[in-house]
Amino acid sequence: MNWALRVSVSKRDQQPLLSECTGACVVGAKQVAASLATWLGVQRPRAVLLRPGRSSKDAAKNERWQIVINENVEADQ
Repeated sequence: MNWALRVSVSKRDQQPLLSECTGACVVGAKQVAASLATWLGVQRPRAVLLRPGRSSKDAAKNERWQIVINENVEADQ
């Protein structure tokens, strides 16, 4: 998957949700993730639920990616 292209398209089309998802999926691509995080900081999009449809009561918020952590997620080993 071409992450740089996805970030570029997200910026062009002003689609912060796609950018947030892309940023959350990027693993090991520090330069792309840092650039995306900076862009999101400037755009200041509304936070989105990690698990849509589930309560956000008492959920933590990831400020960098603007995600409400309303679901426990385990990384694949």
